[in-house]
Amino acid sequence: MHALARALMLMAVTLGVVVCAPSQAITPQSKEANATGSIAGHVTIAGKPAGGIPVSLMPDPQTGRRERLAISSTTDGEGHFQLTHVPVGRFYVMAFAPAFYSEGDVGGYSEGKAVTLAEGESLDDFSIALRRGGVITGRLTDAMGRPLIRQHVNLYRISPKGEKQEYYLRNRNETETDDRGIYRLYGLPPGRYAVSAGTPLRQGDARMGQGSNYYPQTFYPGTSDEAKASEVEVTEGGEMTAIDIALGRAEKAYTVTLRLVAGESGKPVAGVRCGYGSMDPSGHYMGASAIGQESNAKGVCRLEGIVPGKYFALVAVLPDGSQNYTYDPTPFEITDADVSDVEIKLQAGASISGTVIIEGIGAQDAAAYFRNLYISVSVPTAARAPRFTRPEIKADGSFSISGLPPGKARITVYSFPRGSSPLLRVERDGVEQTEGLEIAAGENISGVRIVVGIGTGVIRGELKIPDGTLPEGVRLFVTARRAGDSNPQNQYSAYCDARGRFVLENLMPGDYEISAGSSVAADGPAAAPVRFQGGRKSVSVTNENVAQVTIILERITGNDK
Repeated sequence: MHALARALMLMAVTLGVVVCAPSQAITPQSKEANATGSIAGHVTIAGKPAGGIPVSLMPDPQTGRRERLAISSTTDGEGHFQLTHVPVGRFYVMAFAPAFYSEGDVGGYSEGKAVTLAEGESLDDFSIALRRGGVITGRLTDAMGRPLIRQHVNLYRISPKGEKQEYYLRNRNETETDDRGIYRLYGLPPGRYAVSAGTPLRQGDARMGQGSNYYPQTFYPGTSDEAKASEVEVTEGGEMTAIDIALGRAEKAYTVTLRLVAGESGKPVAGVRCGYGSMDPSGHYMGASAIGQESNAKGVCRLEGIVPGKYFALVAVLPDGSQNYTYDPTPFEITDADVSDVEIKLQAGASISGTVIIEGIGAQDAAAYFRNLYISVSVPTAARAPRFTRPEIKADGSFSISGLPPGKARITVYSFPRGSSPLLRVERDGVEQTEGLEIAAGENISGVRIVVGIGTGVIRGELKIPDGTLPEGVRLFVTARRAGDSNPQNQYSAYCDARGRFVLENLMPGDYEISAGSSVAADGPAAAPVRFQGGRKSVSVTNENVAQVTIILERITGNDK
């Protein structure tokens, strides 16, 4: 899944990582946060001005912004657009032309073109070059040759190394067949693709409500073996027709009946949500998971529409502490029949409560900041059972987490969607817990202090490459670490825009060491990789000033180190 799609689906990312932009929805804001600027430029199609194209400013979903940006324009007859009242930060400028692709469409989702804007900056030469996308179209049929209606089609882009990455269109409806069983995928960047339909039967898949029947995944031209899938070559403006797939006969999906009991008494436990997760080939770890209905008065849950495979049964408890349970995921396997009486024994869980302290800001700002944070506690367990709870941090910073198994617990602080405050330390009874908290079975631990830091410092900078031209598929980035901070969670990473500009915001005061480099897109060109790296630079950050830094990169090719 590509960057934007991952960010939209999985919005909670560990604190201490900032990607090229300030967290504008999080208080306190830096001195730059309310500055405005403008972006003007042209949209072209095949090098000619494109009129009537909507252009919008999209927030980078990894910057901490929650609100939608009501900043848009439409190109005039000369392809010109202008976006005004643009806040400082990193954004994507996207031209909405579904049948076309742009330079931002190099992965599994269209991001648009990145731009990092400084305080009061007016950017007047921003260009978006559109090209006519390719088309893949075909028909899906069943074993009788009848059209399959509203059947989803899966599209994978194939990298130069032969790796398949699922490609996501903006609208899922565009990937479904019509009343004739015909699908049409358009606006595709040139490249090699694989097409399939049906339900994948591989480790890592789990979905609820599959239905009583399903079609096993079949790749074009008609194989269940992914390695034997035929590649579909898409060219600019080209159309690949008759990419037809016969899915054959529908297979039966099955029902699993779970029974939840209290481990001490064996009595049924009602009102607990049940689900399952896929089992990896080793049988020890869990892949994707899905949660369904609650257990009834008899402690029974019915999970329907599950395809054959090996799984773990699991539960999700409420985050308010009213369900303080822990358990070991129960393995089960579906072959060709329903599975009943899978028992999950719930034991009394442990709990941790305490207070979150934010250093660097006042109590009023901290109360607002808590709305963007949540806490995760990780305790090694069988099959690495996922937790489906998000404990609330109250306005006074207090929190409580229950349903924990015994073992050594590591606490991590997250933001929603992404912030920049490092986790400084975790204390119990005034003693820093550098190796984690040791929890006994059913123990209730109170008085824990979680200390995070927040500042209003800003680092703005620019990376420069020798000839000023960035090769296709190469992205520049910087990393920054505060001197004296040994916590690996607190490294700041920033991708840069097309001009090599980056910004890190909400930094605590201190000395930071910055290094720079480059990465190559997984589905970029097959030419020999080109890399860039730069020397390390130190910069001092305060809450009053914006630190500026410029790093000159050197080109590294082949086997150069």
